[in-house]
Amino acid sequence: RRSVDLAVQAHLPQLRACLRTVQASLDDSSLTVEDKHVTASIHYRGATDSRAARSMILRAIEQCPPCQTLRVTEGKMVVNILPGVAVNKGTALTRIAERQRLRGIVYIGDDVTDLDAFRALQERRVIGAVTVAIAVASSEGPPELVAEADVTLSSVEQTGELLTRLRSEEHTSELQSHLNLVCRLLLEKK
Repeated sequence: RRSVDLAVQAHLPQLRACLRTVQASLDDSSLTVEDKHVTASIHYRGATDSRAARSMILRAIEQCPPCQTLRVTEGKMVVNILPGVAVNKGTALTRIAERQRLRGIVYIGDDVTDLDAFRALQERRVIGAVTVAIAVASSEGPPELVAEADVTLSSVEQTGELLTRLRSEEHTSELQSHLNLVCRLLLEKK
């Protein structure tokens, strides 16, 4: 069951109107619009000219009256449209951890929006939770993500392998160092 903060709910009509207006003004099949219900993302990774695509998206948002009460952030080849409230992946992580009474969290991130979650993990550690922040490094990602991570993986494929091996406990030499580090971090924090 999805739980949406009341402050976020108040912004959903503006988000819907913003998304409709912006989508109608963007006539480019290389863009991918992702409606996430409480946020939206417009990906321009497939655009021939990424700078022009980014500018076109930002201009469309800037010229859209319903978008004026919303927040806009950028990530790896993506523009995010968010409710105009202080809610992010870090506040969501904290809320879930508190509601579910989680004592341990492993979080994997690859973009600037994941920094808030990494920082929330640090706060969870202060109160005794076992947490591991894993960055998936890339040339498009923010360097501070890797700097704030406990573990860094070099690709999305490694992420899948790590999760599979953690679940199955079948460790191979390629990921052994990452697995050892995750396990060591988890054990150190008990």
